[in-house]
Amino acid sequence: MASFFGVVGTLLSLVAFGYALSCMDCRSADEKQCIGPTLTCAHGFVCKAEKITFKGHCNVTGSYVKTCAPINQCALKGIARFPKGMNLKMSTSCCTTNNCNPDQPTFPAAVLKHNGIECPFCMSEGSDCYSSENMPCTGNETMCIYQTADITVGKSLERKAFRGCATQSICNLIRLSYGSNGIHTDIKISCTSGTKGLQNGFYILAIICPFLLKLFENV
Repeated sequence: MASFFGVVGTLLSLVAFGYALSCMDCRSADEKQCIGPTLTCAHGFVCKAEKITFKGHCNVTGSYVKTCAPINQCALKGIARFPKGMNLKMSTSCCTTNNCNPDQPTFPAAVLKHNGIECPFCMSEGSDCYSSENMPCTGNETMCIYQTADITVGKSLERKAFRGCATQSICNLIRLSYGSNGIHTDIKISCTSGTKGLQNGFYILAIICPFLLKLFENV
């Protein structure tokens, strides 16, 4: 958090003097291969690194991006969880000097404690999936996510649909598109607010039912 306020303070001083940063612009499968030309950023923008991975049923794909970005895209971390251990993770970091190299983005730590919110969960081949079952959300996962993933390998297209729990930062992504080593992935995201789990309702009934039984006994 302290580093985030440090970035904000530096950015405000840059804006005050009308100064525009220069940052590397590149897109790759990982940070080691991300090398590209230098861009002159818009006034008030900083240098951002963004790391995203999507763990599917059989493989892990992802992207690493360095570019100019507004300050509200700095210090973000997020996760979406789906059935069978599949997930989508993202993290960003920023720096505020010419051609600087942002710190390596790190993914949020796993949180096992349930937060009381539940979301439908499913995975299927095709453009949608439906389920009457819910999964418990954890940590900052307050949104229910619906995600489609089109994975193209050569001339072969595989489409999958997922539902699960997600953080707000993942939902803000809306769409991702990246490719490497002959594999191109296009992800579309939509979200709705999660709802409190049924256990809260059962807890309320557990309190009310004895009271109602006693009331009827006295009638």
